[in-house]
Amino acid sequence: MSAFRNLPIARKFAVAFGIVCSLCIVLGIYSFFTFRAIASRSTDIDKDSFPSVIALAEVRGAANTIRREDLELMLCQTPACTFDHRAKRQKSLDAYQAGVKTYESMFDTPQERELYQKLTANYSQYLDASNRAGALLAAGKTGDALDLISSDSVVAEFNTGLAAISDSLNFNAKTGMDEANFMALASNRALWVNTGATFLIVLLCALTGMVLTRLIAPPLQAAAAALERVAEKDLTVYVDESGTDEIGRLATALNTSVASMRSVLQSFAQGAETLSAATTEISARSVESAGNAHTQSSKTNQIAAAAQEMTATGS
Repeated sequence: MSAFRNLPIARKFAVAFGIVCSLCIVLGIYSFFTFRAIASRSTDIDKDSFPSVIALAEVRGAANTIRREDLELMLCQTPACTFDHRAKRQKSLDAYQAGVKTYESMFDTPQERELYQKLTANYSQYLDASNRAGALLAAGKTGDALDLISSDSVVAEFNTGLAAISDSLNFNAKTGMDEANFMALASNRALWVNTGATFLIVLLCALTGMVLTRLIAPPLQAAAAALERVAEKDLTVYVDESGTDEIGRLATALNTSVASMRSVLQSFAQGAETLSAATTEISARSVESAGNAHTQSSKTNQIAAAAQEMTATGS
């Protein structure tokens, strides 16, 4: 505290508010990078994870619809039924291809690329078998088409392709959840850090105000009171000299000034006393001289009288 007391006032304020400003800057930098990371993760979720989940959900729904329409085609007995289910199958196939193309434009990690390649390769095998079954059905070989589409190998190909779609879907869903959890934790952590830092900054501001007020206000009040007493012609005042800052130097200068004025007045008082003593002595000597003159005058008068008497006797 003594070292801080001896600092110049400008440096006191610079140190005190420099600490507060530094904390504000650190808090601002932390908040900037934290919220920037949250915004980046939010963008990833908004433009990648959730759209990928939606696209893959559509892909999986389309894949299941294609399988169902393949089986429905095997059961059709009329051209109208066949035409209707073929139209539905083609619509689902278009939706599948559109979803795959949409998903392809979104992934940006090697793991997603690997899952995508597995997805397209596995389900393409089922689509090949489905197209062959459709060709057999169009050629009137319904039995062969039914045997092919319901064979264990084709069922396995379909299940493998569907599993690959589900793996990609689960991966993106998990990635999105992880990103969301990260943002929630980061936001919660940033909230507590900002709250704590704000409380600390407010506490430091209050403490800084109290310390500066305690160091500056009492000495200034004492100096002001001393000057008021000097204005009332009281030269016995004395201010405690604490520290070597501007206020400490002010107290020293005030004490020195009062001491100088007191010394000058004492010198004047001593001179006045000396002058008064000299005046008294001169006055006494004047009185003595006047007495001597009176005595001399009396003697002169006596001599003149005697002379006149002697003159009268001689006549």
